[in-house]
Amino acid sequence: MQTVSRMVLASVVLCSSLIWGERGGMARDAPEEVVIMQCAPTGSPQQYEVTVATSSQGAPTVTVGGNCAEAVAGLLASEFRLRHAVPGGMGNIIYTLIKH
Repeated sequence: MQTVSRMVLASVVLCSSLIWGERGGMARDAPEEVVIMQCAPTGSPQQYEVTVATSSQGAPTVTVGGNCAEAVAGLLASEFRLRHAVPGGMGNIIYTLIKH
């Protein structure tokens, strides 16, 4: 479990640096809200569930154990934009969604 936690923490740091790094630091146009979540295959065909989720202050919380596609759809409907979707190893996908 510690390996998964370390991988998620490293992914959060990486995603944060990708979001703010290309702007040269916290610029005025930095996102107001950020949600980062990791989804993993459930074993059912084409089914993924949220295994880790973190949200900035003011952003909606994502339910761990919930359907990943529904979580992404809900955030997109709430005017979030998909910033990154990267492989997280072992079939996992790490999503970063932002809202300005």
